[in-house]
Amino acid sequence: MKVIVAIDQTEFANQIINEVATTEWPLDTQIKILTVVGSLSSEAEAAAETAKQLEKRKKFANDLVMKARQQISESCPQSMVYAEVRCGEPHLEIIYSAAEWMPDRILIGAHGNSPNRFFGKIAQSIPQNSTCSVQIVRLKKSKNAAAETVAEAANVSK
Repeated sequence: MKVIVAIDQTEFANQIINEVATTEWPLDTQIKILTVVGSLSSEAEAAAETAKQLEKRKKFANDLVMKARQQISESCPQSMVYAEVRCGEPHLEIIYSAAEWMPDRILIGAHGNSPNRFFGKIAQSIPQNSTCSVQIVRLKKSKNAAAETVAEAANVSK
């Protein structure tokens, strides 16, 4: 079995990683931890971002997937665990990675809290455009997660 585990660079990533680490996977399962360094929200922000700032965001993403890879490898020693960082639009890059790697399942999180939307853009797009099964993990915001995210973002932008 091949599984892509798509995580973002927020406090929610740990919930998905824990879900994967506590699952009993079939023998010889291959797990790819994937994160995407997303485009900035506006052209002005993208133009203002320096190469150094982009490299810091990429390094943060790489450190995140390597930590996740280690945790899952320790919890699931019978599985092969890979890590990948891509740059671009997350919903597109997840689909592109799946098209290249041909997994049996994609595992993503959904943390949208809007009363008008059940899932956000990524959690809606992946099942609609994937050729494999998609498992959506409903994520919960922790009480001190917002403070942790702000602290991490401050460290990345320095």
